[in-house]
Amino acid sequence: MGAGRFFCVAVPFLLTLGSLICILIVMTAGLVNKNLDMYSITPKNLSLTLNALKGISSDNNNLNVGAFGNTNITASTLGLQNGYQVYIWNYCYQNATNNNNWCSKGAFNWAAHALNVTQIQGNISAAAIAATGQNVTIPHAITDAMKAYSTISRWIQIVYIIALVTTALEMIVGLFGFCSRIASCLTYFISALSSLSIIVASAGATAASVVIVGAMDNTVKKFGVGEAINHKFLAVTWLAVLFSISGGLFWLFSSCCCAADRPHRRGEEKGPYTPIHIVNNNGIGGSVAPYAPGPAPQRTGGGYEPYRNV
Repeated sequence: MGAGRFFCVAVPFLLTLGSLICILIVMTAGLVNKNLDMYSITPKNLSLTLNALKGISSDNNNLNVGAFGNTNITASTLGLQNGYQVYIWNYCYQNATNNNNWCSKGAFNWAAHALNVTQIQGNISAAAIAATGQNVTIPHAITDAMKAYSTISRWIQIVYIIALVTTALEMIVGLFGFCSRIASCLTYFISALSSLSIIVASAGATAASVVIVGAMDNTVKKFGVGEAINHKFLAVTWLAVLFSISGGLFWLFSSCCCAADRPHRRGEEKGPYTPIHIVNNNGIGGSVAPYAPGPAPQRTGGGYEPYRNV
């Protein structure tokens, strides 16, 4: 294998490794690294009255606020924690009592259980009735976003798993690309599947974050609820996309160009061909005999071999 071939394969191999590392970082966030959440919601500073709450959801328009109309409603009134961070495999929150962090265990399709709208609504209703005597309904924009996220979250997990497996397979097959252009070609097709899966996963994670944060921003942000998309998470997952696409292009290049060096066949001799009828005085080919006019040599037999290899 020549230096050119090694360089042509080493570049996409390293790019694929970079993509794999980025995928692992975002997939283990929340399990290992707690600083790379997809988005966060902070109801710690929530403050509103029942009168203000009536306009948020149509269900709240029927509130009979009475003497409770100016009662201040806070996060603790509704049984909410100080802040929530959402990851691919789990979520964490800061306890409103002691501000300690608590994280759920990583699980597939965790959002279907943790973001159960019926259960959350029941908890908020019970806390609100106990504190104010009135039921408080979550705005439809938020409940719809939570239901959408519960569905999208499951598919995000699936596609990230596909991206991880195909990228790892791409690296394994890519090792054979150092010696063969056929292996590089096969790696390119695996790379195409890997790139597609990580693009879909990154787009899904981005869209899910935008849906939740957008719903919060349009309804309860003005009452002190904070929300934010983690741009570091987006940067890492889309960097994985960039590495994956770049690696795929280089795999394609290495399959079309940068051929491996071909060693000479065993027993193959180098040197010029010498006419067999030209010999020197010792009977060894390679010396040019003096020109002598006369008839051209006649062919004999069924074939004619004008040259031989020396």
